[in-house]
Amino acid sequence: MSCLLKVKNLFKQFKTDIVLKNISFEIEKGKIVGFVGRNGSGKSVLFKIICGLYLPTSGNVVIFDEDISLKKTYPKNTRAVIDEPSFLEFKSGIKNLEYLSLLSGKIDKVKIENTLEIVDLPRSAWRKKVKHYSMGMKQKLALAQILMDEPEFIILDEPFNGLDEHSVSKTREIIKKLKSKGVTIILSSHIKEDIDYLCDIVYQIKDGELRMLKQN
Repeated sequence: MSCLLKVKNLFKQFKTDIVLKNISFEIEKGKIVGFVGRNGSGKSVLFKIICGLYLPTSGNVVIFDEDISLKKTYPKNTRAVIDEPSFLEFKSGIKNLEYLSLLSGKIDKVKIENTLEIVDLPRSAWRKKVKHYSMGMKQKLALAQILMDEPEFIILDEPFNGLDEHSVSKTREIIKKLKSKGVTIILSSHIKEDIDYLCDIVYQIKDGELRMLKQN
């Protein structure tokens, strides 16, 4: 299988704090790869570098054969939810997705509604202002945003936070289905069961360093 993401000799330092130390790994297309580690271990920083939101102190990140290490460039065919999902708080959930759909110009109202159905966001919440959403509802809205865009590469930072048991199961199956369609996914979770069930490869970040825990 071809390689979608290559990270080589990656360092990230904020002032005197070295967060990531000589990180290197590759991810093949169609794989689900998990990252575990304590809060503050550097998982979210790594994801933000991969998304082009942070520049590395040194090292390279190549996605879809494009090196994004030298300038802040959001990689093509990629969607991500990092940290807490962010939306226009005083607009409804469906209105947020309608605004976002204008960026591509290829997503109609029917598709938006279909994705909201898939992620199991209650219809009663579609037209509520996001400021009234629970954390779990925001997670579902963020996943709907990703699904409607149909990206080839997805980054999910703690996608199960705030979800009840039913919604966790539903989200796992959505992720599995995306993989069956050839979508590549990297995710983090504090729940070992999520990682074990979903991931082909699992890495741990500890003290800024990366080591492989599992490979199928």
